Amino acid sequence: MRRPPLTRNTLGAEGGLLLFIEGEAASALAAVATALLARGPVDAVALVYPGDEIPRFPAPFSPASSPEDFEQVSSWEEGELAAPSARIPASTSLFVALAALPVGAFEATWDFILVRPGELEWMAAAIPHEGMVLVRDDTLLKDLAAAGVQAQSEPPEWW
Repeated sequence: MRRPPLTRNTLGAEGGLLLFIEGEAASALAAVATALLARGPVDAVALVYPGDEIPRFPAPFSPASSPEDFEQVSSWEEGELAAPSARIPASTSLFVALAALPVGAFEATWDFILVRPGELEWMAAAIPHEGMVLVRDDTLLKDLAAAGVQAQSEPPEWW
C-alpha cells in the first residue's frame, strides 16, 4: 500500500486547503462528521483494503449489493482497489459506536470516507492505522477547533 500523494492545496475543496488531523481517528472523524452534518446529510462508507477474497467489513458496515466506484483514499500496486461497503447515513451514534471499539479493532485493513448522498468523491477520510483524518473543506477549521480538534493545513513530516 502507498499513501496518497497529499500535499498542501492538492485536494482542498474549491482551491482551499486540505486539512490533516493526527490522533485517534474515530474521535476526529466524529468531530468532522458532526461539522459536516450541520451542513447537510452525509453518508459513511468503509473501504476494505485489497487482499481478502471476501471483504470483512467492520460493524455496522456491510457489503454493497451493487458496489459504487468511490474515490480511493489509498493506492496499491497493480491498480488494485479497496472494496466499498454499502453507504450508511452518518450519525453521531455511528461515530460514538466506532470510537467505543478497542484500538485493536481498527486493523490496517480499511479506510472510512464521508461522502454526500449520491456523490462518489470523499469530503473527509480516516486512515485509522495511520492515526490520520483528511478533510477537504478548510472552512471547517473553526468548527473543528471549537470541538477541540487540531487540524493543520500542512502534512506532518512523517507523512
